[in-house]
Amino acid sequence: MIIAIILMMLACKTAQVLPPKPVTLQTKERVAARLVPIISPADSAYIAALFECDSSKQVVLRQLAETKSKGVASDYSLKDGVFKYRIKAVHDTIYVPVVDSSLYKEVPAVRSTGARGQQRNRMAMDANICRQIIVRVCPGVWDIQIH
Repeated sequence: MIIAIILMMLACKTAQVLPPKPVTLQTKERVAARLVPIISPADSAYIAALFECDSSKQVVLRQLAETKSKGVASDYSLKDGVFKYRIKAVHDTIYVPVVDSSLYKEVPAVRSTGARGQQRNRMAMDANICRQIIVRVCPGVWDIQIH
């Protein structure tokens, strides 16, 4: 009888769980070159002109004040009483080369019931089976009190 109990205890031993194999993660890098347009800021010009009439009733330009930004070219003329002011603004778009790089890494999936959870479930089932066998073979075993 004692030999049967010892054999049952040894038969209920759980199998050793091997440690998980190391997972090799792959990393991919994507590099892309592109041109980014940079538009020059808006240009402006300001003009103030003082006109007078001479004794022969002709319009004369007495004073001219002009303020303009860097990218503006201007030209003016006064002919037969008509004042013409021409502005030419050069809007230049500059393209700057930019390199974008993206790094993609694989991430291992995590399971809620992994190897440890399965091992615990197997151990609990084995212990219950062993308990039931021992109780059926030797019903008085569980009544023994250890002091």
